[in-house]
Amino acid sequence: MEFRQIKDMAAGFALPQISKGPPPPQREEGEGERGPPPPPPLIYAITPTYSRPAQKAELTRLGNTLRQVARLHWVLVEDAAARSELVSRFVAGLAAAGPPATHLHVPTPPRYKRPGLPRATEQRNAALAWLRQRHRHAPAPPPPAVLFFADDDNTYSLELFRERKESTIQRRLFAHAQRSYM
Repeated sequence: MEFRQIKDMAAGFALPQISKGPPPPQREEGEGERGPPPPPPLIYAITPTYSRPAQKAELTRLGNTLRQVARLHWVLVEDAAARSELVSRFVAGLAAAGPPATHLHVPTPPRYKRPGLPRATEQRNAALAWLRQRHRHAPAPPPPAVLFFADDDNTYSLELFRERKESTIQRRLFAHAQRSYM
């Protein structure tokens, strides 16, 4: 077979178009004038913690995960009457290489430290109160945010934080979240 015959045969076949990714989204009229897409919502990661031998190791492991997440504010709440030196130094060290962090403390009343009762409720409520106070006097409604309770004795995949676009919350849900923990 000659090259010319092969070329004529190939001309009758439609080859599929190869692309390097999904097609660009179709724009509606006037859509290009809106500018760049908004940034992803801020994540507030609330971590209740308490004094124990493995506390520093667990906070360090969680901190190494959270520092890889863009637009995250870490709220650490100690179960103590005063801030501990260990967690205070840990939070101070985050300023150089970690996410922005807030260090709070609130003790759990002794009557709630019994088997079978929920733990870290007081600490979660303190973090929610801090969030509400922070946004109460804002001149405009706060931008969308994601509220995430990240216990320091758990491990979290970075994939979890990539899904934040689908699970944003507005300021009005903070009140609902507090009622669910009381």
